[in-house]
Amino acid sequence: MTRLGVDVGARFIDMLAWGDGGVIGHAKEPVGAHLPDDVLAGLRGLDIAPRDLGEIRIASTGFLNCLHDAQGGGLPQIGLIASAGFEDVAVLGRQDRLSLYDPVTRVATPDHLIDCFEGVSARMDAGGEEISQVDQGQVARIAEGFAARGITAVAVCLLHAHVDGRHERAVAEALSAAAPGLTVSLSHRIDPEPREFERTVSTVLDAWLRITALPALDALQARLRGAGFAGRWVWGDGRGVLTAAPTSLVPLIAGGPAASLRAAALAAEGDAVALDIGSRTTDIALVRGGAPALTEGGVLAGLPIRGGRVDLESLAIGGAQTVAGSRHTLDDALIAAGLMPGQSDCSASEAAQLLGVASQALAEAITRHATRRNTDPTRAGLVLTGGAGALMGPGIAEALGLSQVVLPHLPAIAGAVGLAQAPRRSETITRIDAALDEVTADMLTAKGEGTVHARIAPRPRMPELEVPVDPERLDGLADAYHAAYRARYGIAPQGPGHATQLCTRTDDLTGALARDMDEDEVVAPEGWRAIAIPGGTRLERVGG
Repeated sequence: MTRLGVDVGARFIDMLAWGDGGVIGHAKEPVGAHLPDDVLAGLRGLDIAPRDLGEIRIASTGFLNCLHDAQGGGLPQIGLIASAGFEDVAVLGRQDRLSLYDPVTRVATPDHLIDCFEGVSARMDAGGEEISQVDQGQVARIAEGFAARGITAVAVCLLHAHVDGRHERAVAEALSAAAPGLTVSLSHRIDPEPREFERTVSTVLDAWLRITALPALDALQARLRGAGFAGRWVWGDGRGVLTAAPTSLVPLIAGGPAASLRAAALAAEGDAVALDIGSRTTDIALVRGGAPALTEGGVLAGLPIRGGRVDLESLAIGGAQTVAGSRHTLDDALIAAGLMPGQSDCSASEAAQLLGVASQALAEAITRHATRRNTDPTRAGLVLTGGAGALMGPGIAEALGLSQVVLPHLPAIAGAVGLAQAPRRSETITRIDAALDEVTADMLTAKGEGTVHARIAPRPRMPELEVPVDPERLDGLADAYHAAYRARYGIAPQGPGHATQLCTRTDDLTGALARDMDEDEVVAPEGWRAIAIPGGTRLERVGG
C-alpha cells in the first residue's frame, strides 16, 4: 500500500510517499492560490495518482496561521450565543493576573473573533435539571439578526451544557430551521468540560476555524476523492499523533508543528531541545523519552487553549521574516552566505552578522524555554528541523556552547516525515476529579483496551502529569505519582495530589515509516563532521 504524508505550511507543502519497502519519493511544492491544484501538482511530480493511495495523513499550520492573522483583523467573524446574563464571559476572560505590577494588563480572550453576542433565556442547573426551556422564537430572531450581519458561523455555549447538552441541541435545531446555511459549533461536543470561559474559547475557536482554515482542506479532500482516492484520510493533531474525523478542530491547531517536532524527537539521542525553523515561525519544544513534551493547556497564538498538545513555543523567526535591525530576511542571509540557492542583495559580511544575530536570539529563546521547564539546555541535546533549521544548526549550537547537533532524516520536510512515523491513536477519557487519597479502584476501572494512565496534579488547576495505572495496585498510585514528579521537576509535589482524568489509549503503528531510513547526504560545514545515527545525522564540531 502506498501512503502519503502532507504537511501544509505557510509557503510550502511538504509531501512524503512511502510503502512497505520504505520511502517512495518526496516533494516540496510551493503554496499557490488553490491548495488542491498545488497538492495534485506535487503528486504528479512524484508520479503518483490519487487512486493509487491507500492512506493520506495530513497536518496544516493553516489553523495556527489563521489565528496569528486574526490578530490583525479584517477576517470573517462569528456569532456567539450564550445563556442570558453570561454573554460577556468571552470578553471578561479568566482574571488571572500574571504580571502583578503591570499597571495595564490585557486578559487573553477570543473577542476579536466574534462579531456579536446574543443571550438565550433557556436555563439548566448544575445537575442537568431544566429550569426554563429554549424559546424557539427567540432563537429564530437571533438567527435573522445573524443573517442580516452576514454571519455564517455560530458558537453556542450555554451554562452547564457539559452536563447535559439538550438545550444546545435545541438551539442548533432552531438555528438550522431559521437559517439553514449556518455552521454551528456546540460546546458540549467541542469541549465537554466544566469552566465556562475555557469551554467558550474552545467553541469560538472551532466555529471560527470552520469558516477560515477548514474550507481549503475540505476542498482538497473532495478534489482527491473526485480524482479516484478511496483510501483512509487521517489528521495529524497537536500531540503529534493521528486521529480520524475529529469532533473539534481545536486539537488540530498545532498539528503541523507537532508533526515536525515528532520527527525531531524520534531522532534525538536522549532528552533534547527540538527546533523547527519554518517560513514564518520557529517552534521550540522539549523532547523526553523519544517524544515531544506535552501540556494540557496554555496560551497559543495569543489565546488560552486547553487540551493536550505539544508544549511548544512559537517565535516570529523564520525564513521569510526580516532579521531584527535589518531589511533582509533570514533566507536572504542564508543565500548570501552560500548556504541556500537563490539570489540576494545582502552582502556576505552582513549575512554573517545577521545569521549570528538570529542564532543568538534562538539560543536565548531555547535557554528561556528549557530553564522554565527545569531543564539545562547545555546538558540536553539539540535537534533541528525545517528548511533553515538544518542550515543554522551549527551556529545555534555554538551560541549555546554545544559541540554537536542532530538533524533527523529529511529535515526540510520534517512535518511530512513526522506524519509518516506517527501512530494512529484511539483514546477513551473518563473524568475523575478527586483528591488522590479519595480515589477508589472503581474510579480506575478502564473502559476499553490499551494502556491506562491517570492525569494527576499537585492540586486542582495545577499542571498535570500522566502516571501509568495498575488497577490491581491502587496503593502504588501515590508512590508512582511522587516518583514521576521528582523525576520531572527534581522536587516533591507541591500538594497532596488531585486526579483529574483516566485515559485508556491504544497506539497503532501499522503502516508507519521506520525510524531508520536510507542515510542522508549531509554536507558538514567547515569545522564540523557528519556522522550517521539511527534516525538521522549527528553533526559534531571537529576538536570539540
